[in-house]
Amino acid sequence: MVAAQAFSPADRVVQEDPYPFYEELRRGPAATYLPGDDLWVVPRFRHVWDVARSPESYSSKGLRAFAAGAASARNGPRPDLRALDSKLARSLIASDPPDHVRLRRLVARPFTPRSIATLEPRARQICDGLVDQLLEAAEHGDADLVTQLAIPFPVLVIAEALGMPPERREDFKRWSDALVGQLDGPSDVGAELTAGQHEATIREMAAYFYEAVAERTVAPRDDLISWIVTSSAENGEPLQPRDLVAFCTLLLVAGNETTTNLIGNLYQAFFDPRPARRSAPPG
Repeated sequence: MVAAQAFSPADRVVQEDPYPFYEELRRGPAATYLPGDDLWVVPRFRHVWDVARSPESYSSKGLRAFAAGAASARNGPRPDLRALDSKLARSLIASDPPDHVRLRRLVARPFTPRSIATLEPRARQICDGLVDQLLEAAEHGDADLVTQLAIPFPVLVIAEALGMPPERREDFKRWSDALVGQLDGPSDVGAELTAGQHEATIREMAAYFYEAVAERTVAPRDDLISWIVTSSAENGEPLQPRDLVAFCTLLLVAGNETTTNLIGNLYQAFFDPRPARRSAPPG
């Protein structure tokens, strides 16, 4: 049995197969402290539910440390977030009520089911095209589900939804990888980039989004960035450019990395010859 105390989300062995660690954590206490990362892990659903619904006791603002490059104590001393608060962008996933409620209301309109449904036909068209290319590659024995479907599909859809040209999709993937690598903390995964290269890549992404936000503010288009800019202005409390860039960054990473992993893990589960592992009861 894997010792929960050995768990660190930044470790290579955990990233390659975290599920034995998750299972052992669920068998342990309601919360486990990770001294190497200065993090608390809450592994069971009912306790996560309590934490998520109790912002007065459990703040999401700690996520703002990510923006300061301090996802883990392994990166050095944690910054004083109170001192950084006025300098950091407000992000939906790193804010508490009432600020969270206000931010969510400002950007809610572009994400209604009706609005999102308008993206479906184009998403299907992109997926069909990639699948056709994958099947053609399979005929020549050169098919790769991850590189030819799981990676490009979400990047293309998100780039198009944000109004970005598809030829920048490699930049989108590179930016997303740099952001995720920063959140992971130092490990062998993504070790091909130094800390300075991570920072330079993220600055490049921010500069691109700042330019896009400025363009949509002057001349809105039919894309998500324009909808968010227009919505925030119409609500009488326009977001600052840095806040709008934070929303673009959130959309890029939240939809890109997660969808790629979902597709890859889904097919891994379909074709994994090992019997399904029974987990501890969620309660």
